[in-house]
Amino acid sequence: MDQTNKPNVVKPPPQHNRVLQEITGPLVFQCLKCRLIVGDSFAFVAADRELNSVVLYAKPHNLRIGTDLLWSREGIDIGSTYIMIYCNGCNSTLGKVWRTTPRKLDYIRDLYTLNLDYVMIYQLGDFIDPNSTPSDTHTLPSSRMQQISINKLKDMILMLNERITAIEHTMDRRVNMKSNDSAVSSTESSSACSVTPHGVQNKSIEAHPNHRILG
Repeated sequence: MDQTNKPNVVKPPPQHNRVLQEITGPLVFQCLKCRLIVGDSFAFVAADRELNSVVLYAKPHNLRIGTDLLWSREGIDIGSTYIMIYCNGCNSTLGKVWRTTPRKLDYIRDLYTLNLDYVMIYQLGDFIDPNSTPSDTHTLPSSRMQQISINKLKDMILMLNERITAIEHTMDRRVNMKSNDSAVSSTESSSACSVTPHGVQNKSIEAHPNHRILG
């Protein structure tokens, strides 16, 4: 039978590859066994089809890093060293942290790589029908409007700070002026009390035998 006219049948990609192709929203990664959340796409770095893994730059608190350094003896990471990643909930193996890699895998070194065979992927908002969204849904302000509001608040705080500083300086000057006036008054009073009347001879001079008063 002639096979030349037989159409080529394209084999569908594996489920995890199809998911990565179709999903564009925020993702949550869960342990396949206990459904514990072990990561999300906000820490996403890359997805490697050859390794069947997603790479995250941040370690979720639900992951536990092993202590044994292992050596890869086959595959595209042959010769690499790595440490296993485990689920904190059920202690299942979830992925690896590569410590040494071939040059083409340098981008995953010391990052957290989750094997897609061991995790579930959930897209946030996947159950919502966009056609059923209410028309009066409140929308969040844009980042530009938020920045404008923040700048206005900063200006108001700076203005209030300047006013408070000016009031403090004025109060300090008034306190210093009152202190100086009190000191001057005390000095004048002391001087008035210590003045020797005219015509009265200082007894301390007379009492000293070595002093001689010249006429």
